[in-house]
This record gives sequence, structure tokens and C-alpha cells, in this order.
Amino acid sequence: DLGAGKTAIIIESIDRMAEWFDEIICISAFSSGLESNINPRTLLMTIAYKCNINVHEYETDIDLKNDVINGLEGSQRRLLVIEDLNMLGITDIVKSFLGELPNNCKAIVTSSKSLELGGKQIQIGMLKQIDAIKLCYGYKKDLEQIDRLTHLTGGHPMATKLAISQVASGERTLDNVLKDIRKAKGDIIDHIINSSMKL
Repeated sequence: DLGAGKTAIIIESIDRMAEWFDEIICISAFSSGLESNINPRTLLMTIAYKCNINVHEYETDIDLKNDVINGLEGSQRRLLVIEDLNMLGITDIVKSFLGELPNNCKAIVTSSKSLELGGKQIQIGMLKQIDAIKLCYGYKKDLEQIDRLTHLTGGHPMATKLAISQVASGERTLDNVLKDIRKAKGDIIDHIINSSMKL
């Protein structure tokens, strides 16, 4: 889901695993300009470029995939972070590439749609009431307030966490946060982030 907190999870994961890798390569369809030429070949060429792997423009997609995989082998431990993979399309080449990565290379992939890639998958959706209660439990707020917060944030985990963190910082009361969220226009997560920045 858009705005559900995929990037926040990626950042947290990278932070926790950074010491395990010699190099972390991040690729995003939105921020790298790939959206103007979305295809698996562009993804593979971008990985090759970022990893200093020599490939030839005239290669077939299969040859290109094999050359990138061969170039990733070695003693250097690499983490590939590929955001918004759904923008690039999940073809047999992409599935094959991710499935054949050498042991010294791992990948974290995000998508706003469910992907059939194998591996470990984490699905992020809207918070259920019980999950919102668990998320906010440490802040000792009553269930009615937590329920209102979950309703106003649309159940977005990141929005709920950001809102409750404003209360935890001691800068605002939950009632003030709830009143502020009711006034939000446009994207609720942007509104909560902007409110946090003003504190």
C-alpha cells in the first residue's frame, strides 16, 4: 500500500544490517529516473553500472542477466535494495535474476502490489484495531483515543506511529494531535510529518 511504511522498513533494515555488507546498492524506480524507461533491462544495466560490472549493450536480456550475476560473485558482500519493483514489471528475467543471486549478494525488494518472487515476504496493510492498540500500548492511552487515532490515520501504520511519537516526545497531547489530524487536507502522512517537523 502507498504510504504504509515500506521505505521506513527499508531504512531500518539497512541500518540494522549495514555491518553485514561491504556495499549497499539502492535503486528506486521513482528517484533514479527509471520510470521513464521501465523495463527489466534498465534494472540490470543500472545494477551493473552501480556495481562496476562490465556489460555490453548488444547482449540479450539473458546474457545481460548472466553477466550481472557473474559480476556480483566474489568476496565482496553486497545488498541490493530495489524499491517499487512493481514499476519495473515482474518478468521471468527479473524472477530469474533475483533467484540466482550468488550467496554473497542479498536483495530487499519493495512493491505496492503483491509479487510472486519466493523468498521471505512481509506484507504491510492497514492496522487492525488490536494492532493499533499493541503499537500504542506503551503510551498508556485509553482505547477510545487509540481507536480514534487509528480511524483518523486510516489505519496507516507509519501515520499512526508518527502521530503517537508526537505524544511520546512530550510536545503535544493526544487530544491536540487528534484535533490537528481532523484538520488535515491532502495526504495524511505528509500532514503528520509536517506537524512533527514544526515541533
